[in-house]
Amino acid sequence: MELDRFLVGRGTYLADIVPDGSLYAVFVRSPLAHARFDGIDVEAARGAPGVVAVLTATDLGDVAPIVSPLSFTGEGDFLAPIERPILCQDRVRHVGDPVAVVVATSEAAAIDAAELVEIDYEPLAAVTSVTSAVDAPPAVEIDALAPGNVALRWSSKGGEAAARAFEAAATVARLDLDLSRVAPMPIEPRGTIASYDGGSDRLTLEIPAQGAGLLAGLLAACLKRDPATVRVITRDVGGSFGMKTYPYPEYLALAVAAERLGRPVTWIASRAESLQTDTQARELRAHGELALDADGRFLAIRVRHEVDLGGYISFFEPHVATYGLSSVATGLYDIPAADIQVTGHLTNTPWTDAYRGAGKPEAILVLEALVDEAARVSGIDPIALRRRNLIAPSALPFRTVAGEIYDTGDFPGRLDAAVASADTTVTAETRRQTARARGQLFGRGVSLWLDTTSAGPVDLARLVLDADGRMTATVGSQDTGQRHKAAFSAIVSDKTTLALDVLRQGDSVDSPDGGGTYGAKTMAVAGSAVANAADALIETARTRAGKRFGVSPDDVTFEQGDLFVPGTNHRISLVALAREEGGLAAEATGGGATTYPNGCHLCDVEIDPETGRVEVVGYVAADDYGRILDQTGLVDQLVGGVEQGLGQAILERVGFDPADGQLLTGSLMDYGLPRAADMAAMPRVVLTEEHPCTTTPLGTKGVGQAGAIASAAAILNAVNDALAHAGACPIGAPTTPLAVWTALQAADR
Repeated sequence: MELDRFLVGRGTYLADIVPDGSLYAVFVRSPLAHARFDGIDVEAARGAPGVVAVLTATDLGDVAPIVSPLSFTGEGDFLAPIERPILCQDRVRHVGDPVAVVVATSEAAAIDAAELVEIDYEPLAAVTSVTSAVDAPPAVEIDALAPGNVALRWSSKGGEAAARAFEAAATVARLDLDLSRVAPMPIEPRGTIASYDGGSDRLTLEIPAQGAGLLAGLLAACLKRDPATVRVITRDVGGSFGMKTYPYPEYLALAVAAERLGRPVTWIASRAESLQTDTQARELRAHGELALDADGRFLAIRVRHEVDLGGYISFFEPHVATYGLSSVATGLYDIPAADIQVTGHLTNTPWTDAYRGAGKPEAILVLEALVDEAARVSGIDPIALRRRNLIAPSALPFRTVAGEIYDTGDFPGRLDAAVASADTTVTAETRRQTARARGQLFGRGVSLWLDTTSAGPVDLARLVLDADGRMTATVGSQDTGQRHKAAFSAIVSDKTTLALDVLRQGDSVDSPDGGGTYGAKTMAVAGSAVANAADALIETARTRAGKRFGVSPDDVTFEQGDLFVPGTNHRISLVALAREEGGLAAEATGGGATTYPNGCHLCDVEIDPETGRVEVVGYVAADDYGRILDQTGLVDQLVGGVEQGLGQAILERVGFDPADGQLLTGSLMDYGLPRAADMAAMPRVVLTEEHPCTTTPLGTKGVGQAGAIASAAAILNAVNDALAHAGACPIGAPTTPLAVWTALQAADR
């Protein structure tokens, strides 16, 4: 089995391949959230035992800062070109900002020497959350390019149509919602091993990343090098969820150190460093409004998002904060008008970027919370209200107000399947009465969700059937735990009847233009490339067989692994042909189309009113992922995403001291990740129905982000349903015991 080697400890992670003689890097990081400094005294550190070098900003030469390549062109839109230095030169913007790097013969020696670096900081006022950024004028601007610390403004340009709809509305539901900042927390932290070959003038960086080709190109641009001289190798990756896609300062600093010293240099983040420096996500304040006519039909949605960007603007974050929040703003509903406006604020916290769903979990959460609020103010049952407004199968293909075109699906069918499964034996009202008899509060939440998967960049796949009959595929995507080989093997087997023996990923030399894995696009993009390459391989085989048979390739048929000319005795197997030809090879591209996985998740919770503790007592996922290539892998991906949504909804919050910006959740003793017990006690049912998409050769729709997009909304709605039946007001995420208990106490006053 593909995953067996991980179960017996035979994975190959970064810490497993540190070369003998490697030097070790330790970063000197800011202890303050916001400060100026004038100079760094590193002499004592340079003279410490085992130290080989201490680098500061002035030692990095011509390395370019990290800047998001994205830009806005719409009228009134604004994106500040915020630069992130590799090492801070005179100002730090969050706790953990790197100021210097110590390179020594051992990690222990580097740690000891880092403590000898002296920096005289001048503390500045810190902006510690999006709430403080919005509610209080900034005492100090974080960047001169962002007046008032506003670095991003964007709108969907639907204001006029939405305003007319709201004027005509019979009912308007309104909701203010705060979402907490969360940390992706893959089990393997970030890190790199950098080495330099002077003979070829090539830098090689071993990095657990989401796309070696993509990252190599980005690093080469910052290093101002020919891309052919920067190689990124990725082996096994212990989780990623978006945050290992793009460049980080540490990678570039180690590249400079390795080239300068002529020796390999290793850095692997501690868990504390991860919480201080990895991209984080989700924090926003939203004010949403939903307009309904007298029959309960949705007329328009209007949302104002205040988004926390952190101290810098990361690579994809402008896309996350705009397209991510707006592309699914109307969900699976027929809503004729939408006015989505986003304001992005710099704060003295770690930068934010894509995390499993990339803006869509937040958008669906706001939308589905608004639908529940609309049900409360209109008096219409929340399930009935959803049924009334879902896009009918007969309306597909359906162009949304955001310009997305939903091609296939049965959205009402997914809702009906989830409700039928949840109420197979006992209805929600009976569950509520039973819970009340036990002194518990019962709540049910529904989330009708969809994803707009990434359409590219286009990926290239190469298939080689060698003379020994072994099939090898080389692709630019990267497996970070998704069972890519199983899915690609299903594609190859379906096309050729042969198994895929070897899958090559994770080397920018093999796939310099590979787009990597993110945005739930691998099967739609790389999978399509593999399918097209398999078709091309068969065409190559038909041409070769035609020459052997003395006929036109058009006369050669391929079926069940054999090439033959109907009505003759000319026949040869694909494997035999490869053996006689010394191997067969073909390559092809794939991608360029967005897919729309969708479905309905339904969650039942019980709340202990004495403690505020929330327990999930039932969970149903009724989803459409198009054609399914690997059911086991699909369920694994879905359940993992649901767990991350559970964390967002109930447990997780990256906390900072509001006075000075110090990180309060600096370890897993403080940061509330879901434990195994949280999921083990969570009953769940997974129902799938295939409506193959029409935009890719395989008909697949992405699953990688689905659970995270759907689950937080379903769980939060379930909690707020229970609170509403107790007379309490809705709350935001996370619904910690304290938050729930406080809401219940306020209702009792």
